[in-house]
Amino acid sequence: METESKTYPKEWKEIERLARGVFEQGRGRADVWTHRDGGAETGSTFRRNVEAFDQLGFEARFIHDVTAPELAVDLMGKRVSCSIAIGPMSSVIAKVCDETFVAMAEGCKEAGIIASCGFPVATDTLRKMVQTGAWAFQVIKPLKDRGKLKAEVERVEQEGGIAVGVDVDSIAGLKATGDEPHFHEICTTYSVKELAEVRSRTKLPFIVKGVLSVEDAIAAIDSGADIIVVSTHAGFAMDYTRSSLEVLPAIRKAVGKRATIILDSGVRRGSDVIKALALGADAVFIGRLALWGLAMDGASGLAWVLKLIREEMARTMILMGIKKVGDLHPGCLVPLGPMGERILESC
Repeated sequence: METESKTYPKEWKEIERLARGVFEQGRGRADVWTHRDGGAETGSTFRRNVEAFDQLGFEARFIHDVTAPELAVDLMGKRVSCSIAIGPMSSVIAKVCDETFVAMAEGCKEAGIIASCGFPVATDTLRKMVQTGAWAFQVIKPLKDRGKLKAEVERVEQEGGIAVGVDVDSIAGLKATGDEPHFHEICTTYSVKELAEVRSRTKLPFIVKGVLSVEDAIAAIDSGADIIVVSTHAGFAMDYTRSSLEVLPAIRKAVGKRATIILDSGVRRGSDVIKALALGADAVFIGRLALWGLAMDGASGLAWVLKLIREEMARTMILMGIKKVGDLHPGCLVPLGPMGERILESC
């Protein structure tokens, strides 16, 4: 790939426009899952995720010696270029570009971050991703067939995945837009004991994705989770919930250093990544931004989008006088509205 030698737009609106042109050609169902007015039922949670980020700003610091902030961190046992990974997505994105998941892996490898796939996908998806030399993990639905879920967890380890997990917020299925359910026929609830049994089938770092309360965060740790993903599933799981960003500080307090915390849902810019890290996240997942890059130009398009996000992160940190992401804390943020005030008060 020759990302640097190609001419790509630097405006997010233009990147989105190009991506939507691909979606409108019927390339898979990614258009549904990235719809501007998406979200389960009324879309309240979907909208609230974005609103929460908009309600927080930055404490500006312009007189200092910071010129090249350090973005690299350790995540899932790997040294990655920045605190970003691709959130797990299912086969609905399979036609976004040629060999979408392979292209995702290649773009992530170039950018130095971790790729992923969700469930269901083609049975050889993860294996093909790993064969590119990329780091990749998989998150699986909480399947009614408990034996199949355990077998899938074992398969991920056998195929070279670097982590594996379950997205517990899919227990009643998902609704990308409106009232049409997806996956409800294959999913069910899991107790702490049952999740622990799933966790026992692998030596890989274990992910519990879809946590929105302190109670579930503690339950996830009790089940053996190494990584907790604070997520509303982009607003596709439950309508009328708090945003991921709103519950993040309380979960960080409760969990402490016992687990890695990743924030998912509502991230639209590199500056959003900085806000999540300042509130206690170790990293964030992105979804639609990755799809825009893939739709624009496959692996190279994704690598370009990831480059833009890193540049935005670095620029924001320069304007805050922050040398490395580990120095970010709630005091770096200021409220821009009532929701922002409440979030910072919870820290």
